[in-house]
Amino acid sequence: MDDGVTDYPSWGGIDFMTLADTEFDFVTAEEEYGSLHYGGCVQNCQDPARWMVGTIDSIYGGIGANAASTRTSNGIAVAYEDWQGGTGQVKVGTCGGVCFLKTSWRLGVVRTGLIGSQFGTHSRALAADPSGGLDLLYRGAPNGSSGIEYARCASACTDSASWQSMVLDSGTFLDYDDALTVAPSGTIHAVIEGGPGNGLTYLACDSACTSRANWSSVQLDTGEVGATPSIQVGPNDALYVTYGSRSSGRPIAFMTCSSGCLNVANWTRATLPANAGTDISLLLDAAGQPWVATSYGYYKGTTVILHCSAACSSTGSWTTTSIDSLGDGRDIAMALDVTGQPRLLVSGAGVHYAQRPDTTVLAVKR
Repeated sequence: MDDGVTDYPSWGGIDFMTLADTEFDFVTAEEEYGSLHYGGCVQNCQDPARWMVGTIDSIYGGIGANAASTRTSNGIAVAYEDWQGGTGQVKVGTCGGVCFLKTSWRLGVVRTGLIGSQFGTHSRALAADPSGGLDLLYRGAPNGSSGIEYARCASACTDSASWQSMVLDSGTFLDYDDALTVAPSGTIHAVIEGGPGNGLTYLACDSACTSRANWSSVQLDTGEVGATPSIQVGPNDALYVTYGSRSSGRPIAFMTCSSGCLNVANWTRATLPANAGTDISLLLDAAGQPWVATSYGYYKGTTVILHCSAACSSTGSWTTTSIDSLGDGRDIAMALDVTGQPRLLVSGAGVHYAQRPDTTVLAVKR
């Protein structure tokens, strides 16, 4: 994103994670000058001096600089794209601690292709499974113009030989996004934008998921929808999905399903009382209730946080909080603190952090 301030790099691909009640981490990709960064904070995170930030890798962003991160049983894993020599590369990095130091990371090219949408910078396309492996969605072929592929790695995930992959959908997904998560049972749940009718498709696999025959799917919505999707697994394996639209000025869509989710009739859809921004973040609190956040604007934009404590299928059951002048309306990520309140990161021209109760806003990285 170019906000007209040339000495501010353009940040994207941001994910915010929590290690303990007071420990927070983020990984973000910077495409203007080409680098991948980690930031971590332990307590008093409203003070920029409490954040340890370091460069993980130098990348060439090309069209974008998409990245997706997740916590694992051993630390942090990130999947990100690089564009060396005009060929898209999917790279994976892992870190077990002291992650602001580049020497703490193991990095490797694992596949040819790209992650998420051609013009997007944040796809929730990487997840850790209960056995300690990693699961990934990416667009195959040298320039990421072919179908959606699924890949899994059980260990040594920075080595391409450790990954098994297969084509999940052979359509053309150059401009479309996707997301996946793994349930405690090991079932993989994914949503893909750009299926039949330019809609949103849900897919699931219980085991041996590098075989296409073990996946099942159903279309959840149609009509230029499904942008920046997220999917989460809640109590009793209930599913929660948020997504936006390819047209601006349209509200965030929220869908839930408690069982039989390969039947679209078992899904409930709600329209949230906020329009979708460039990116939408979804997470669940300890009670299994959803929090949603999005951000607008190119400079000192508005960030909206939505929360529901019951009957979330009704628009009126959601409460909305707005924070002015937070970030630049590009990508957004949330984590919950020990009190169940959200901590936010918004990227764009810098990475900006906010917390309750006073929603202190500070620039973490410029």
